[in-house]
Amino acid sequence: MDKELYRILKHTSRSIYLSIKAMPKNVRELFAVGYLLCRAADTIADTPVVTDEKKLAYIKDFPAIVSSPSQNSEKLDLIMRNILPSYQSEYEKNLLLCLKKILQAADKLSPQNKQLVHFVVTQVCRGMETDLSYFVPSKKIKAFETAQQLEHYCRYIGGAPGIFWAKSLIINSNIKKNTQHMPEQGAMIGDALQITNILRDMPADLKNGRCYLPLEDLQTVNLTPEDLLNPKSIKSLKPVINKWILWAMERLKFAEPFFSSIPKTQVRYRAATMWPIYWCMDTLHKIAASDNLLDAESKVKIPKSKIYATILKTPAALISNKFFNQGFRLRRETNLSVIPE
Repeated sequence: MDKELYRILKHTSRSIYLSIKAMPKNVRELFAVGYLLCRAADTIADTPVVTDEKKLAYIKDFPAIVSSPSQNSEKLDLIMRNILPSYQSEYEKNLLLCLKKILQAADKLSPQNKQLVHFVVTQVCRGMETDLSYFVPSKKIKAFETAQQLEHYCRYIGGAPGIFWAKSLIINSNIKKNTQHMPEQGAMIGDALQITNILRDMPADLKNGRCYLPLEDLQTVNLTPEDLLNPKSIKSLKPVINKWILWAMERLKFAEPFFSSIPKTQVRYRAATMWPIYWCMDTLHKIAASDNLLDAESKVKIPKSKIYATILKTPAALISNKFFNQGFRLRRETNLSVIPE
């Protein structure tokens, strides 16, 4: 894949970039293309210069554009014409300018891998359709009504990429045993990664009129979505936050069997799988311990030192499932220790 696309990838997500760079060369492009296409769809959905109705139409068209770019070139050109001038960010603009290159790279993938890319883009776009159709602009912040709605949303935006990750490993590696459960295990891990992102990014989402935490949860602590604009509401909101951290931790239990299913000879796959799981758990710990989660000026973020410390400890985990499990369980116990029973 074009080096410029890897540079864009590096600036859109440092953790995803590191995981993809760790992948074997034969699948690095598959993961990069899948991520960049989902990221491009997100950039289209976030543009401020067209109505939500138009953005919804663009997102509904996007999977077809990915599947058959030559047959849908007019739709792509229309999208680019309408939204490209709105972006001031160098990297978002470059991502859109390189979209045709990314589509060309996707078109060169094997038929099986192209199907996987189309699957993940379609599912993620369905989640974005929820954002654009459910969270319609209004003077009041809108929230999901039920926990089930949030769980379904996490499955589209996080679980589907987890399935993509698992099936990509199965198809493109020498994994022979214990593969039948890996897609669902990947989905569970992806769900956890997505709820982590939601909890971390609450202030920005609230500013955009979106409250992903369900009303039925907020009502148990006598809060409204508008109350969450006040950083001091964090004390009352803690039980709800802790509920969803525990929900994430339950899904992350599937990380141990998922990791163990990857043969020890597949060292690059094991590294690329270990890192996002550990970083997710480290982020959950910071979320659980934070008293400033609703403060837009205090964004929760694990430091680079933590990221590189994890990478430095990787070699032991590559040859030992026990070492991975020890690190995983230590993080689990640390996270649970800051959540009241």
